[in-house]
Amino acid sequence: MTWLHPEQVNPQALLATLANVAQQWARRAPPPEWLSHEALNRLLLLANHVLAQHPAALKRLRRHQHKTVALHAEAVACHVRISEAGMLLPLAASAAPDAPDLLLKLPHTPWADTVARWQDGLPPDVEVTGDVMLAAEIGWLREHVRWDIEEDMARVLGDVPAAALVRAVKGVAQVVAQWRPPQPAAQAPGGVT
Repeated sequence: MTWLHPEQVNPQALLATLANVAQQWARRAPPPEWLSHEALNRLLLLANHVLAQHPAALKRLRRHQHKTVALHAEAVACHVRISEAGMLLPLAASAAPDAPDLLLKLPHTPWADTVARWQDGLPPDVEVTGDVMLAAEIGWLREHVRWDIEEDMARVLGDVPAAALVRAVKGVAQVVAQWRPPQPAAQAPGGVT
């Protein structure tokens, strides 16, 4: 087996490849319902944990209690309902309304393009249909709510180790984000370098 040297790995290309593989897998064989359900539950636990750290976000979502939001990305779909407390609750596909209050639909474009937009700091292309006020609140959440992972880690590890770990991870992420594969040397006229 041949191992690649770190200088031979392009992180952007790797992410794009993984996104394309995931998209092909979703097209050929949608995930089983139990897997989609479990993945959605885990994502909502994280989302609600982050929302709980931002009282303004919960207040904004409480204005839309009992409304439903659906996210569709090719063969993958998830449906949530906003609770009285402003938290997100999963809805089974069978319990989801035919017309959610807000539908967020990713166009049928390569997922690698979506990853590239995300890497460039741009929002993904999303088709938004439904409640304009709820869509504005979702946009506000996207712009203003951030997960303070260092604070969460400090609860488990302590302040100093959490800060050191986050600093190290940010340093690695920055190096990976700025890393570019070496460019081939330009050839002089006549093929001599």
